[in-house]
Amino acid sequence: QAREIENINQMAAQQLQSSSNVVQIMRGISSTTQQSTMSTREASHNMARLARLVEQLRASVEAFKLRENQGYYIPPTSNVSVTP
Repeated sequence: QAREIENINQMAAQQLQSSSNVVQIMRGISSTTQQSTMSTREASHNMARLARLVEQLRASVEAFKLRENQGYYIPPTSNVSVTP
């Protein structure tokens, strides 16, 4: 009977160690998940900022676009070269 109690005690100790290992693994997974979440949020923030900058750039470029149906003055080219 003492041997059976000792075996039960050893098995309980092994289960405790296994449970501790599982807890450590789960903490690692939780930490990795939190870091991934933070990185994803940061990437999302950066993408939103990039989208705003793209819209600003489009608006800036729009002022310089040539319209198809408008006449434009193109100055004549000269063959005179300017030397410093």
